[in-house]
Amino acid sequence: MIATTKKLTQHDVHKMERKGKVQTEWRGLIKLVDLIDMCFYLKSREWEIVAPQGDELIRARRDGTQITYCWDAEKKHIVCGRHEMALAYCYKTFWHDEW
Repeated sequence: MIATTKKLTQHDVHKMERKGKVQTEWRGLIKLVDLIDMCFYLKSREWEIVAPQGDELIRARRDGTQITYCWDAEKKHIVCGRHEMALAYCYKTFWHDEW
């Protein structure tokens, strides 16, 4: 470790805090009008679509893994996690004609 006498500024501290944050949810990747097509895409990839619960729009299972796409009524967006985000980008790239 290198010792330094430089004092950290408020900007330096804020910059370090920003770098440490990890994004845990994504919003607006899938539009409401594309939900049915997204379900067809998931089924074509051997995901089993199961009944959603609460604010969920899509719930699917495959090989012990479960994914959900939820509705945020306050911000009017579909919210998803990291795995769902990856599937959403695959859907947009390989299945959906429009970006």
